[in-house]
Amino acid sequence: MLRFFTPILFAALPILCFGQHVASFNLGLIQHKQSVNPQEMLHVLVEGNPADIASAVTLANGRVKYVQGDIASVSIPAYALDVLLFHQGVKRVEGYHGIGKILDEKTDTNTNAHLVKAGASPLTQSYDGDGVVMGIIDTGIDFTHPDFKDASGNTRIVHIWDQTAASGGTTPSFGYGQEWNSADIDAGNCTHVEQAQFYGHGSNVSGAAAGNGLALNKYAGIATTG
Repeated sequence: MLRFFTPILFAALPILCFGQHVASFNLGLIQHKQSVNPQEMLHVLVEGNPADIASAVTLANGRVKYVQGDIASVSIPAYALDVLLFHQGVKRVEGYHGIGKILDEKTDTNTNAHLVKAGASPLTQSYDGDGVVMGIIDTGIDFTHPDFKDASGNTRIVHIWDQTAASGGTTPSFGYGQEWNSADIDAGNCTHVEQAQFYGHGSNVSGAAAGNGLALNKYAGIATTG
């Protein structure tokens, strides 16, 4: 049986070479690399000597985001993943890139938030987030998404501060980034764009926290009732 399976295994994993250093990795990372545009940025965790990791990431045309001990969080283009895997100072590379799932009601039920929203005993009233302003620091937000609008189509977002933008809005008093308020958003003047390389993380977090569920099946965030 090995005569049949061995060629298939090496065809699927062409980066393996006997006699050459190869860092440990999770198979899903390789499968994801092979399924995407070679220019797509992969966000991975790398174990090894920090100086060696930095050197490998530079060779891979990537970026080290932060380092903790001998673990670094880095982003590199998919085509350059082998540079990390073959680098002598790199021990392990891990990255898990799954497909997102639509928000459902399980967060509410698993945390018993639905009982809080209903004002179940021993609470003396319901708590549904009404009147609360929530601040989220993340990679941005898709302010056009229906879950961030009310039934009339007006934005529910009070303010957006894009710390990376240089123009298009109002420069705040402390001198960097651009701001837009709800009137700017409703008037179509907001030019904020969520950072695409982070797969909508800011919108995901915002929806889980405060989405009102207008987009699909009334599945609302933890702090709203829809």
